[in-house]
Amino acid sequence: MLGARSLALHFDNLSMDNDVHMGTPTFIPPDALNMPGYTLIASPTLYSGQTVHARVSADVLNSGVVSIALYLKHYGANDQIVIVEDASHTLLPDATVQLTWRVPDLAGQPIAEIGIGLKAEGS
Repeated sequence: MLGARSLALHFDNLSMDNDVHMGTPTFIPPDALNMPGYTLIASPTLYSGQTVHARVSADVLNSGVVSIALYLKHYGANDQIVIVEDASHTLLPDATVQLTWRVPDLAGQPIAEIGIGLKAEGS
């Protein structure tokens, strides 16, 4: 059944000046890089060339239009996090958008996180 296994996100103060990113780790999170104790060895679960799909629905009671896009965070030079976003899509109240993104070539840099970013659109 469509929507039976969904994650609901609620925002009270989403604005054009306040974008929100919600993601899930796909590799070692930055705060675990210098973890004391055992050496952490891991492999990313998402790679360049793979395709990510997400279906996003807005509640009928949403007060406005939202700009939405898939994004990823990857490790760059000196283990600095770099954010890459796909093209954004407009999500109207009571509408659904199917997002599809082929993960770009990141020159072998590991992807730390994948998720959805959103921002309120102007009126």
